[in-house]
Amino acid sequence: ADGVIASADAAVVSASAKQTSDISATERMGMQFYAYAASATTTVTPVDPPVKTWSDYANLVVSNAVAQLGKTYADFTESIRDGIVFNSGAWCVDFVRWCCKRAGVYQSDIIPETSSSTSMRNWYKNNQEDRLHTGSDGIQAGDIVFIASSTLDSSPYHTCIATSSKNSDGTVNTINGNWGVKDSNGNRIYQVAYQMVPVSGVVIGWYAHPDYELANS
Repeated sequence: ADGVIASADAAVVSASAKQTSDISATERMGMQFYAYAASATTTVTPVDPPVKTWSDYANLVVSNAVAQLGKTYADFTESIRDGIVFNSGAWCVDFVRWCCKRAGVYQSDIIPETSSSTSMRNWYKNNQEDRLHTGSDGIQAGDIVFIASSTLDSSPYHTCIATSSKNSDGTVNTINGNWGVKDSNGNRIYQVAYQMVPVSGVVIGWYAHPDYELANS
């Protein structure tokens, strides 16, 4: 079959090679065209998932918590607990652990498996003292907050998650599981809620800055 060379510079007119201008309309109707391309073989190197930073994981912890605003103990059914046991009447720590598990940082060397605020605070104190801080200076969104009374008792009574660094007025925004909020009738409902700290009887006694980066290993 005759071949057609697209580039006039490369064309050498012969019995088997013609320029397109030399092909009659009748010939064109019966022609078949072929295309061939060759390239060097390319090896695709697998790309590892990007390594998350501390802030990446912290933002996931916070976003998981915020998505549950207004939910009560009854809303955390077996189907969504993700293996975390929620203790009725005292599930603030369980909620924190649940948010961390959803964020992919629920590991024994990052978050202790305990449902007690005091036990969790003491775990950081005894095992990762450099990660536990008194007060709220240096706090960041995603840190785990331990609430004490205004007298800074030796034991915390509540655990929650910071959603901001320290505000200009000295307060810190937090999101809390099992936090009492009054409804329009004055009834107190325990649910996931925001709270600005400190308020009367509610201060940040300590906060933990978990080593979320360990989740990369």
